[in-house]
Order: sequence, then structure tokens, then C-alpha cells
Amino acid sequence: MKLDCSSIRLRTIVMLGAIVLPASQLLSQDTSFDAQLQYLRTQNVAQVGRDSLVEAYDELISKHVDDPRVAEAMLEIAALFTSVEIPELEVYPDQDKTLVWLRKAAATAVEGSPTWIKAQFSISGHVRRSNPQEARRILDNIAAKAKDKSSLLLARIENEFQAVCIDEGDLDAAENHCRRLLGWYADPERIPNIELEKAEIDYITIAAGGFMMSQLRHAPWPVKKRVDRIVKLMKDYGASAALYRNGQAALRSIREDVESDMLSEMNESLDEILQDIDGALGIDGALGNDTSDRRKATGTPILEEASAEMSSGSPIPDESTYTSEKVGLALPVLASLIFSVAIILGAVIAWQFLRAKKRGTHV
Repeated sequence: MKLDCSSIRLRTIVMLGAIVLPASQLLSQDTSFDAQLQYLRTQNVAQVGRDSLVEAYDELISKHVDDPRVAEAMLEIAALFTSVEIPELEVYPDQDKTLVWLRKAAATAVEGSPTWIKAQFSISGHVRRSNPQEARRILDNIAAKAKDKSSLLLARIENEFQAVCIDEGDLDAAENHCRRLLGWYADPERIPNIELEKAEIDYITIAAGGFMMSQLRHAPWPVKKRVDRIVKLMKDYGASAALYRNGQAALRSIREDVESDMLSEMNESLDEILQDIDGALGIDGALGNDTSDRRKATGTPILEEASAEMSSGSPIPDESTYTSEKVGLALPVLASLIFSVAIILGAVIAWQFLRAKKRGTHV
């Protein structure tokens, strides 16, 4: 019996859970742009095949070439080349094609619109390592031309600038951007009225602080400089519990990474620095806006624990020694108590003896 190779290939694809369809079959009967776009978004790329889906999007774009909303379809194609990976069908991400479609979307969308902003941010994220100067130009362009300069948008730009600086290896500049985010609500006008926007800014701020602590921990600097920078950031923004925890994790990691004799020279300095943090947080601990993100103004056991852990020259006291000290202190007290009881008993016995003697003489 003669075997049909195309039939075998189709059966293999079906077994893998994918049925590759022609692009023409992926477009809905409704010819409107919105209906077609929504229909394509519902397709399962693993079933219909990425190439077929990209072709269908491209066909939709060709039919509505004068509609600025086709930039949304271009972003959809960029997403397909960014994240879709199906090894069974030899489908893998293609960053070059992703960037091509992102640039097309940015050029097609209305300048300053949400779609334009989304495309520009995505381009910045793709090029910042290979071309940080282009990433900076893009971010400046977003800030200048965005129609809605919301607090959230400005925070996102600041966060992206921090990432560019880190990719450039400029940790000083990266920390400056991080500090702007950590102090974002110092200006009341930056607090959004929309709760979801505030939640996203809070997330950006927490992520920026954690990322900065990680970078300072691994910075190519002497141990003392790394510790000092981490501690200063913790002190300056002591109301952030998330930053505090990230800082403590970074300090513990530094302690584990370096040699103990190197740390032993720093023990006294570290203890003093950490005590200063404790004092500063005791004064400024009420600065947080969210009660769930505050520590108690006094008493910071996590800090005390970290300070003890960082002091390798101050071993944990031996339990047996501690017990002996308690017993040694208790013995004089016990002896004094026994002596007092003996005196009282002697006085009672003497009094009873004299009383009995008097009775005998009277009789």
C-alpha cells in the first residue's frame, strides 16, 4: 500500500494536539476589523499553528491598512514571536521578528496613544542592552509625547530608566532612579485617584527597591562599600517593610559570600551601623502610608537578629555556661535564707525552754 507523506505529517500534527489551518480559515465571517481581531485573539496557537496565525493577522492588516488600530494587530504578531514556543513543531521565539513588528506598530499607531506607548516601551525593553542610547531616546520621547502623562506612566518611565542604567553598569545612576521611585508619594500630587493605578505604582516601587538591593549586593565593590550603600538605602526609606526585608537578605547573603576573617574586621563597624538603623527606624517608623507596610516604631527583632548574625566574633552563649551562671547567682541567696530560718527556729526553741522552766519553778 502506498503511503501519503502529507497524510502522515497531518496525523502526526494531530497527535501532537495541533491542526495547522490556512490563514483564510482563521478569519471570522464578520469582516469588521474589531470582530476579526477579537476572533483571532481567541485562537489557540498550539492548535492552529503560529505561522498560520501570523499570516491571518497580516491579512487582516492588509485589508484595513488605513485604520490606525491595525497597530494593535501588529502588537499581537510581535507577542506571537516573543513568547510562543512549541518544540514539537519546531516553533521558537524570534526576537528579530518581534522587534520588526514592534517598530511597525510604533510607526503605525497614533503618536502618544496607549498603543503607541505600549509599542515604545516594548522596543525600549528589547534594545536597552544592545543600544542603551536608543532606549533613552525612546523613554524621553514617551515622556514628551504621551497624551496622558499620568503618575503611573511617569513611574514606569523612571523604572525603565533604572533598568537601562543597570544594563549599562551605572549603579549610582540606577540608585538615583530607584530613590525617586521609593519617594514617589512624597509629592501628594503623584498619588493616583484610581486604586488600580496606585497598586501598580506600589508594585513598581517594591520591585525597584528589591532589584536595587540585589544589584548592590553583587556590585564589584569592596564589602564595606556594598554594606554601607545597602544600609543607607534601608535607613533613608525605613518605612518600607519590603525594602527592609530585601536589605536584610542582601546583608545576610554578603556575609555568606565573603570570608569570615574579612568580616571579623568589620564586626564592630557593622554592629554600630545596624544599631544606627534601629534607632533611625524607631524615630521614623511611622512614615509609611500603608499600615500593612510598617514595622513597629520601637523594637526591631529582625534587625537585632541580623546584627547578631553579622557579628561572627560574638558567638552564641553556651547553654551550660548560662545555666551555671544562674546557679552561681542563686547559691548565696539560698544560703542566706537557710541562715535566717535557723535563727528564727533557735529563738522559738529558746523561748519555749524558758517558758517551761518558769512553770516548773512556780509549781
